[in-house]
Amino acid sequence: MHLVIDINKEKLRKSIEDFLISSVRYTYSWLSNDGEILGYIIGVYHILIAFCILIMILVTHTIYPNVWLKLYILICLSIIFIQHIFFEVCLLIPIEENLTKQKTIFYPFLEKCLRPIGITVEQFVLYLVISEGTAIACFSLELLSEFSKFLYLYLS
Repeated sequence: MHLVIDINKEKLRKSIEDFLISSVRYTYSWLSNDGEILGYIIGVYHILIAFCILIMILVTHTIYPNVWLKLYILICLSIIFIQHIFFEVCLLIPIEENLTKQKTIFYPFLEKCLRPIGITVEQFVLYLVISEGTAIACFSLELLSEFSKFLYLYLS
């Protein structure tokens, strides 16, 4: 028995990008139909998503250690990690560049933040993917321990 899964990455990527662009155009049609403005809106969302995930990780490990919140963060991180690995880029960046017809605002923002540290954006992306994989592994082990603790207390 031989199982072959043929996925055309470019076709899948293009269809996801088209869906996200049409969603943003529909959602913000009351504000503007200009692609450049919509591209900047996507750029702002990209930055907000990145910071919100970091804040949620801090909150779930300090203030509000809820198992379901940790599971939600693990699912979000896994989806982001899979699309980073599978498409070799965050899908929001080509969408933003397609709409604004210029380089994404995310890279200049990162360059300004990374300049004092002395690393490039390419190095940062590599470190980001490695840290995402490590975080997913650690969160998975943490949730496994929570589940094991629950089973132990429930069955004893």
